[in-house]
Amino acid sequence: MSVRVAVSAFAHRGARRSQALELAAYSGGITALIILLAAWIVAQARDVPPGYTVSAPWSVLGLADLLAVSLVALGLFVLAPASVAATVAGERRAGTLDQLRSTPLDPLGLVAGLVVGAPAKIYLLCVGPLALHVACGLTGVIHADTLAQSLVVLAVGGLGAALLGLVVALAPRQESGGAFLALGVAALLGVSGLVALAFAHDRSTVGWAFLHPAGALDAAYLQHDGLWRRLTTGEWSLSRFESAQYVAGLSLAPVLSVVAWLPAIFLFGRSACRKLAAPHLPLFSKPQALALFTLVTAAVILPFDATDLSRSMAANAVFGFGAVLLPAYAAIGLFATPSFESWALALRGRRALEPWHDEAAPHVLAWTMMIAFYGLCAVKLGAGGFPWRMHDRELTSLGFATLAAATMPVFMLFASTRYTTTGARWAFGAGVAAHLIFQIVMMAIVHDEGFRDGAAGTVAKFAVVLAFAVPAWVLYRQRVLRRKTLG
Repeated sequence: MSVRVAVSAFAHRGARRSQALELAAYSGGITALIILLAAWIVAQARDVPPGYTVSAPWSVLGLADLLAVSLVALGLFVLAPASVAATVAGERRAGTLDQLRSTPLDPLGLVAGLVVGAPAKIYLLCVGPLALHVACGLTGVIHADTLAQSLVVLAVGGLGAALLGLVVALAPRQESGGAFLALGVAALLGVSGLVALAFAHDRSTVGWAFLHPAGALDAAYLQHDGLWRRLTTGEWSLSRFESAQYVAGLSLAPVLSVVAWLPAIFLFGRSACRKLAAPHLPLFSKPQALALFTLVTAAVILPFDATDLSRSMAANAVFGFGAVLLPAYAAIGLFATPSFESWALALRGRRALEPWHDEAAPHVLAWTMMIAFYGLCAVKLGAGGFPWRMHDRELTSLGFATLAAATMPVFMLFASTRYTTTGARWAFGAGVAAHLIFQIVMMAIVHDEGFRDGAAGTVAKFAVVLAFAVPAWVLYRQRVLRRKTLG
């Protein structure tokens, strides 16, 4: 009951009955414009002499279906999550988010209201194009399996993207700018969607197309020779579809997308409910953070093609995976770090905290995440000799990479407990990012040249000193803060 009430309440706040009818009319108008635009484009394409246009099976409804699906995907994967983030930021800025927590609605009802009810306007505008897509599937304009896969990907991916926007908006402990937050969510999902689209069109990267629902949707359309394949693939590169491995990758992408996003939806939903019920706690509990990082790590590492893997490729793949997963490692670890209030209360209470407690420092969590990363790397890259066939320079560089990752929880705890304003945390984060970039430069130098005499060797040696000195200084300042808190 609380879920239905919350969804209805948030939906009526954004679109009352009369406004809903107007939006439905607009949705129908958009659908009509899509068909007219498709008819005009097809007419123009057919009037062009052969050889001057794309060799494609032009169809008005076929092109209209592509335009409709693109608009629905834009609405569900980009605009709706941004709307959810903006709604949460607005509620927090107005002070009504705390009031919502005190209502009889349970956290699950609030999550449903924010995810389903808040972007109701966008969902209503998507009804017409979605109906056109379904009609094209039922009339045979597109294949039946493409229709089924696209509907499931749109539903699961849209829910996952909306929940991602919700947890990103709930993560800050104070109002941090609704427009900026919404734009950040839209940019993150939009750019990653474009990257996933590019992944689906390449034989070597199609295994990662499922990471974003847009990539899985693209793969569903590319499975069959039709208008979309001809428009997005040059004549010279159509031969890639003769590869059984590439076609199998396309067929697996929608399935893997649903399989990967369903546990992510569960984790995001649990985290959002937890944050709404107890705003003083971190966004993620430590088991949730570990599960989420393991899921992300498996999604990045396991699709890698390790067939005929050489020693050097295995070593380089480890560093590549580490660079890709470093932002996720830092963000997930930071969102599982206690605030100063929770940390101080536990400290003053003289309680011996378990390392997986919400109020405990994130060190054990971060080190366990590293173990999960290296474990998955060993499973996937073991055939290439990782780590036992790495040479001395590679092992040295890997050791410093491990040191840099192992000291990250020191920065996470200091940023969360020492700085109270958003600007101060961003400034400290920029300093930590500069430190990490310098460490990455040092690892690249050591990997290629070692500690030879010369400018590069001097830079590497200086970076080694900073690798120990900077975390040690931050750890010292944390101990000073600890003494002041107890004093």
